Amino acid sequence: MCCNSFYFKPANPYLVQSIAVATPGYGFMLETLQKQIDKFNIETNQEFIIFPDPQYWQITSTLIYDRILNYVKGLPINKRVGILDKPKPPSYYYKQMQNTFLNHGSLAQRSEGKNTYFRKIALAKRAELTLRAMIIPAPFLKPNEIIIPCSIEKELRLKGKWIILNRMPSLTPENFVGLKVVGHWLHHCFGIPLEIAQQMNADFDGDECNAYVVFNPQSQAECETILNSENNLSSFTMELKLAPCHDMLVTYYLKYNDIDFFPFKNPSLHKTFRVIYDLYGSKKCFEIIDKMREYYLNYTQNDILFALSLQDILNLQELAKNRTFKDFLNLIEYQPDNCLTIQIKSGAKGTFYHLYQLVGSVGFQYTQYSDSFFDPNIKSSFLKCLSPKELVIHAQAGFDASINTSAVWVPGYNFFKLCNNLQDLTVNYLGQLVDKQTVIANDVLTEMHCEDLISTLSFKELINKYLIRM
Repeated sequence: MCCNSFYFKPANPYLVQSIAVATPGYGFMLETLQKQIDKFNIETNQEFIIFPDPQYWQITSTLIYDRILNYVKGLPINKRVGILDKPKPPSYYYKQMQNTFLNHGSLAQRSEGKNTYFRKIALAKRAELTLRAMIIPAPFLKPNEIIIPCSIEKELRLKGKWIILNRMPSLTPENFVGLKVVGHWLHHCFGIPLEIAQQMNADFDGDECNAYVVFNPQSQAECETILNSENNLSSFTMELKLAPCHDMLVTYYLKYNDIDFFPFKNPSLHKTFRVIYDLYGSKKCFEIIDKMREYYLNYTQNDILFALSLQDILNLQELAKNRTFKDFLNLIEYQPDNCLTIQIKSGAKGTFYHLYQLVGSVGFQYTQYSDSFFDPNIKSSFLKCLSPKELVIHAQAGFDASINTSAVWVPGYNFFKLCNNLQDLTVNYLGQLVDKQTVIANDVLTEMHCEDLISTLSFKELINKYLIRM
């Protein structure tokens, strides 16, 4: 809706498929906007943001919507990067987008009440044939396998069957993964492969996951094909569905020159898996990931003892003594690796800046009192311990950061509201958006950036392999 007028898409059954929100003075234009203006010959010098009606929203649309709302409110679009500004009051356009009536009520109305989709499902309410248990690592499993408690196996006889695993409140398609039950054990926990932990946004400090049991043959076939990472590793909202664990990254860094079963190698293991997927597909990439899992397990259990020691930290403290962070970086580059620096260089954990804060100096602290009585520069390191004054400054900086982050990073509750707009809608195998038997739209495939299909590094490898070398 724009300027009290409606723009119609004449070829579709619903009158309003999108709303246009005026953004005067904003120096940007989304590709979606330009395509809409060109397609319907809208003559205007006014800048707009075009939002699809929630009946037609896909995950990518909701993410764009979330970013634009932050932009309109004067907040950073990338919420976890950079210094977070204090939030400003919502603008008129933000309120308009929230309360404008669409085909089936406003966004707020669709998300209110106790019988909405996210109240029933998204808040982890129990349902029939739904299991819930804590997860623990089981590195001996293939990336598409799971082991369950024997008490569950005794009741349901799931060995050899496929189940759906999800960790709430993550609701993107990549957070629903099909795993094959290969056995049971005495632990009252699910044992999952480490390679799916990043996909599930999970770690092993007490996280719980939901498992959905499906028995009919069609659902079993869909789990084994569509949700099985061996057949489908692609993802449009994050990296590949399988990601290397810390031990795999460390092993790849230490044994880079000895690993010879990769069809393509890059110093970054994440990029290596991505290029292999782009060039060879899901099955080959899954095979390489599983082979790398067996390789790092054999190496870490038989050939190396990888453990952090206090002496490693004390040696780094001596290097950082009376040196700036830049000098510390230049000096550590020529020093022999220890377990701390190996973790950082391999990409498994941490950064050299955090290491310098540990052994050198904590550094500048961003607080609302930075220009007043308190000196925001903390010279002490975490290893040396902070003085009482420095501790107050550091605590204040952490408090300010948490307040700003909580204000800027919209809680998952709002994402549940967006998911509620998609309730009862499904996409069939023809790519149609349907509500039961009614076809809402014939084609809901969203346009993608070229890197969603193939990464730049993969494209360069193709050119180098088939054009330059020939």
